Amino acid sequence: MKEKTIFILQILTLSVVWIIVLGIIALFVHLVIVAHRLHDALTAAVGISIFAIVVFCIMGSVATYVFIGFQKDKNEGGRL
Repeated sequence: MKEKTIFILQILTLSVVWIIVLGIIALFVHLVIVAHRLHDALTAAVGISIFAIVVFCIMGSVATYVFIGFQKDKNEGGRL
């Protein structure tokens, strides 16, 4: 494959990862709002949401870090 095609596929993959992360954040924010409106167990909803949001943000950050590392390595002429 051409390097430009690979780069575009990497950008698309990274974009999809962050779209999924943002979707999960929106889902858990909605979960907390619904729990508050229904006078449900708000502490459980907030606790689960805080944990899940942090985990998915870390996973997205790791994917971004790996992508940037590949780009730096490619620009320096190194091989993996």
